[in-house]
Parts: sequence; C-alpha cells; structure tokens
Amino acid sequence: MLSRSRNTECPVELRRDPEHSPEISPNERFLAYISNESGRYEVYVRPFPSGDGKWQVSVNGGRYPRWSPVKNELYYVERGTSTLMATPVSTEQGFTLGQPQVLFEELSLAAGGPGAIYDVSADGKRFVTITPVADGHETETPSVRIVENWYEEFRDRER
Repeated sequence: MLSRSRNTECPVELRRDPEHSPEISPNERFLAYISNESGRYEVYVRPFPSGDGKWQVSVNGGRYPRWSPVKNELYYVERGTSTLMATPVSTEQGFTLGQPQVLFEELSLAAGGPGAIYDVSADGKRFVTITPVADGHETETPSVRIVENWYEEFRDRER
C-alpha cells in the first residue's frame, strides 16, 4: 500500500484468505477491509500498520469501504442492497465508532463488481458511482477521446 504523506510503500498483510478491499484511513493509522470470518462479508477496521485489535463496522453485511477524506466517517455499501451507509468514526485517540446511518440509495451500488464501484470526492461533498449502460439503448460502442494540448487552443483565443 502506498503511503499518501510519505510517498513510500508499506506492505499490508491481510490475515485470512477471505480478507480483501483494504482502505487506509486519511491519517494512515487505521485500515478498513472486508472479511467473511463471521459467515458473511462485513466491514472491519484495525490499527495500521501494527494490526493489533479490530472493530466490526457494518451490522448487516458490508462491502466497498471508503474513508471520508475530510469528515470523520467511514462509508460502505450494505451487503445485498443499493444502500450507501455512513458510520461516524474517530481515529485521533484510538478508534471509536458510532451507529451506521443510511446516507442514500443508488441502484448502481447493487451491481457490485471486483473493484471499486464508487468513490468520494476530495472535499467529501460528492460521490461518483459506476452506472452500467442500459441494455438495448446504446447503438454505438462507447469511446474515449483524448485531446492533447487543449490549453493551447484556449490560450490562443484569450489573445
């Protein structure tokens, strides 16, 4: 895992085979991840990098943990639903957590997938989700256009 503040790599050892989706807290003191050690996937947090101790964050199953970059919150998708949950947390003097609250529902969150299906903006005010293209409504293959040196065109117009 890459340290945000030190630009260095730090190995993360997930202890059990079903532990995955690690997310390091903004202050780099805690690691959120999911595990099915209880028989269903739940979101857990443990100290980082020592890993001693752990706390279960989700209560009805969870996946895709994400830390708020500016708030004291940890987000996750409630398992089997399209509900994004927000759990109040404190990571300054140890770790404490409150009760998870429904933040919003978004159908694209139910789709799931092997990677991240949503993320939080740097200011913590917006979320971005991956929304699948509706079947039968697209006639063209989606494409990506890359425009190089686009600023040069705008700069010429300013003159």
